[in-house]
Amino acid sequence: MSFRHIITYTIILGFILYGCTGTKNVQIEDTSTSESQKAPALAPTSSSLEKYPFPKDYKEAYRYRTNTPSAQVVQFLNNATNDALRLSAPAQYLDNLTRIINSSTKDPFEKVKMVYDATTLLLDYDVEALKNAHIPLQTWEEILTTKKTVCEGYAILFKKICDLLNIPCETVPGFAQGGLLPLTPQKELVPNHAWNIVQINNFWYTIDCTWGSSAADMLTQTQTRKYTTDWLFLNSDYFRYTHFPTDSNFQLANPKLNEAQFKSLPRLEPSFFEKYKLLTPLKSENKVQNAFEMKLKKNDSTKTQVLFFDYESGKSIQNKTLLDQKGDILSVTFNAPFPGTFLGVVTYNTEGNAYKGCAYFFVQTQSASDVHYPVPLKTSAKDVEIISPLVELHADSTYDFKIKVSNKKYLLLSYNGKYTRMKSEGKGIFTQRLTIPHDAQSVTIQGSDTEYGQYEGIVKYFIRN
Repeated sequence: MSFRHIITYTIILGFILYGCTGTKNVQIEDTSTSESQKAPALAPTSSSLEKYPFPKDYKEAYRYRTNTPSAQVVQFLNNATNDALRLSAPAQYLDNLTRIINSSTKDPFEKVKMVYDATTLLLDYDVEALKNAHIPLQTWEEILTTKKTVCEGYAILFKKICDLLNIPCETVPGFAQGGLLPLTPQKELVPNHAWNIVQINNFWYTIDCTWGSSAADMLTQTQTRKYTTDWLFLNSDYFRYTHFPTDSNFQLANPKLNEAQFKSLPRLEPSFFEKYKLLTPLKSENKVQNAFEMKLKKNDSTKTQVLFFDYESGKSIQNKTLLDQKGDILSVTFNAPFPGTFLGVVTYNTEGNAYKGCAYFFVQTQSASDVHYPVPLKTSAKDVEIISPLVELHADSTYDFKIKVSNKKYLLLSYNGKYTRMKSEGKGIFTQRLTIPHDAQSVTIQGSDTEYGQYEGIVKYFIRN
């Protein structure tokens, strides 16, 4: 199979995809193509020449990205009397909602967040429209009474409420890349999405109520309600890794990206920028000989996994990726097992010990690498660095094993129930030459704090006979 069968990755990674829909009478785009790149870290600036001036920093706005909806809005939406009014007199319903918002706060950021909360919590995504690839024309009254719409409807209702509150707001048409795959330079960017920008204290901010309200499960072709403030006041330099407006004035960043530059970006989620900073350039398509390297700065202690998948088969590539962390710098090295195209995914640990993807990019290689990393095991060992061997091991061959472990005093090489003690070279480095027996299936490096204590596995090599 190929990546056109993107469901494979939904199953493998367990990812829930953001819903991305078309605008009026526009066919919904198939996002199962390829692409990725690192855009330069562009600092937001404001300029009198900008049609929509944007802020220099987002510190104030980010205070409202709490992932918790307004209690006043929730109470209003859950009130049965209000809901009956929504059906019989939608205009009065919105008047009452705006009155609640005005009476709750004078803070313009909080007002906009309450509008965002009301829009994202009230509306359900129209999955049937997504399946049929036909977007019906809707008025705000129809959207409000049916509570079912697509991205354009979310943007229409959001703007309607902002208008009633005298908050400057624009609806933005453009292209948004949903799904697990980045774009490719060959992808035609047909407008398929809509979002908003709002003006607060003379500056404009981006908002996507659709992606803040729900997510599409491409496996079941259903929509799951999933409230998040990831797409509320998101720094526009991050927002444009997934959204490309038809009018460059709506980018709210400087310099502006053209279509080719946008298509060269990797797909980066808002959570990526919260947890990491790119220290090396990353593109949608990263062409290398046989080894790919990337460095990230971690902003917190969240556990990270970087996975690679063969584009053609969809199979996960094992024992070809090395993660080496020193301090807050994470170095990633991927060695291709064969020439081809691979999908790289940066994932981070969430509640329940699950991992969620936040960065997607392609690696294209011209040849194979014989580097083959051992499998790391769950252990109390710290600062583990595999120095050698970093190749696939073969029976009846001799190798010089060298490993660094900061908190273990004794290390063993074990195979077929036999044990060989490794020599301590000082500073946590251990070495040992070993000839692999012809009947060995694996070699494990084990460590202990005491010479005759309990040893635990640190890494395991598998042997090719």
